[in-house]
Amino acid sequence: MGITALRFAFHFRQCVFCSLAVGVMVSLNRPALAADEGKTLTSTEQFVLSRLAAGELADLSGPASRREMSSQFLQKLLTGQFKSVHWKGVQIGHAIFPESLDLTWADVPYNVSLAYCQFQQPVKFRFTRFAKGLDLYGDTFQSSVDFVNMYVAGDLDARTVQFQDKGEASFAGLVAHNAYFDDAVFEGAADFTSSEFKGEFRAERAQFMSRGEGISAGVMQRRGAIFNTTKVASIASFDSARFLGPADFRALDVGFGIDLESAKFDEEKDASLFQYLHTGILFMEDTEFAGPVDLLESRIGSLQISETQMKAAVSLEGVRVERLQKFDVQMPATPSLNLSGMTYQQVGNPRQLFQLIKQAEYSRQNYTTLETYLTARGDSDFANEVFVQMKRREGGNWLWALLLDKLVLYGRAPQRAFYAALAFVLLGTGVFWKRRDVQPKKSEDANRLYNPFWYSLDLLVPAIDLHEASAWIPRQNSWFHRNYARVHRILGWILIPIGLAAVSGLIK
Repeated sequence: MGITALRFAFHFRQCVFCSLAVGVMVSLNRPALAADEGKTLTSTEQFVLSRLAAGELADLSGPASRREMSSQFLQKLLTGQFKSVHWKGVQIGHAIFPESLDLTWADVPYNVSLAYCQFQQPVKFRFTRFAKGLDLYGDTFQSSVDFVNMYVAGDLDARTVQFQDKGEASFAGLVAHNAYFDDAVFEGAADFTSSEFKGEFRAERAQFMSRGEGISAGVMQRRGAIFNTTKVASIASFDSARFLGPADFRALDVGFGIDLESAKFDEEKDASLFQYLHTGILFMEDTEFAGPVDLLESRIGSLQISETQMKAAVSLEGVRVERLQKFDVQMPATPSLNLSGMTYQQVGNPRQLFQLIKQAEYSRQNYTTLETYLTARGDSDFANEVFVQMKRREGGNWLWALLLDKLVLYGRAPQRAFYAALAFVLLGTGVFWKRRDVQPKKSEDANRLYNPFWYSLDLLVPAIDLHEASAWIPRQNSWFHRNYARVHRILGWILIPIGLAAVSGLIK
């Protein structure tokens, strides 16, 4: 036991000595490292570094001359070359960067916050990887921005940011968890082509100011807001956003829904493109489109449009909707509305949809789809109304169409023809009511009993013989009776065959 105790005491003393030695070495080296880091730095940069080493915000509010930092300093800071930076990350506010900043292919290990900063020259974060979040809240970018294929493991906060360059702010291929561009202003094009957001994307009250195409540095530049093939796992919200130029949302894929409430699309010439859209919900309320709108072949779980103004051509060609809950759209008297090929499984207001179909460019499929839907629901009267409206818009021989419409409602009301025939039978009964209104064909029938009803019926209905029309003829010295009998017979040949054809289903 004594030897064991001595050995333990010896080893314990060695461990304590080693620990003290390491502690002394660390304490001696740390000031030297801070001194190395402080070399060639401006007073502003030294202040920033000291605040970051303490894990605190480096707020540079004050005179502009004290707010400037070099891009080289920021590059070293973000890429971990200053070892004294606290684990809380880089937090800088109200800084001014007068030089261009290039972090292409850089790896940034910190959570980064550069709030209310000014970048006076081009900024390039192409293929830059941020291991945590990136906060640009309130920043101003006075020159071009290139964030192509930038990766942010956490959230990207670009709320109230001013992108002042007239060229293009490019976020193509950007990947982030959540992205917030609320109240941001894009003076030039905003390109989010093929970006991916694993949470939500918000650009509420954002302003996309670029119009059409233009030339920047001798190169033709795209304009407008470009979200072509962008993917958002949850919600994409453009609530109250304003698009002064073209808006390209082609093949935008949003898992939960797209919110365009109170959004304004001011472009009158180029269409707002939502072609091949894929989303759970497309929500528009108090939305305004000054130019054409195209949702060609989109796939939408629930379409909810209310109090929306569409002032030019609208195309929903080939759109597939699971639930067409509401489609309250204000359109001018003669717009181009294309609903051909649109399909749906549920309709919130079939009557409203019917009005749109009547207003749209003629497509037989639009009517048959709604008719089939209504029939499946058991609303046969409404289904017949849709069918008749379709037939009325088909065109063809106007006289034949008029007869089918008025007499049998294109086969949906064959009783109309028989009611009309009965009316003419009664009319004929009145016309030939008296015995003196007719005369026998043969002298031997002069004493035959005469019945005006059976005579009128036999005269009207073809292919039957009640031995009344064959025994009696209109009084020959009466022009009216002679000619009315001819009309009476012609009407029979029209009404009865059409009625029978409608009953048998030959007229559809």
